[in-house]
Amino acid sequence: MRRSWRALGGKVNWEFEFRENVHMYAHELKCIAANMQFFCPSENSAQEEGVVLFWIDNLPLHEPQLSSFSEALNLWASKQHFRFRIFSGQQCLYSSH
Repeated sequence: MRRSWRALGGKVNWEFEFRENVHMYAHELKCIAANMQFFCPSENSAQEEGVVLFWIDNLPLHEPQLSSFSEALNLWASKQHFRFRIFSGQQCLYSSH
């Protein structure tokens, strides 16, 4: 299933296009803003059923873009039908539970 949604993170208008289970337990999250486009790694949690994990460590963003992106991703994920966690390294930045 593919879902699109826009979220304002800081001064950047992010658009997210999400496709579930593109390969086994991995998902595809396409992130689009102004003149940039990339994919954010995401997968189902192996420990918690129904929880999608997003990894923002290796995205082509630096502060303050990374902070505004993570805020927009949190807003978008909060509107979805799944529970989620957003990680940077080992640190969980946002969680739906």
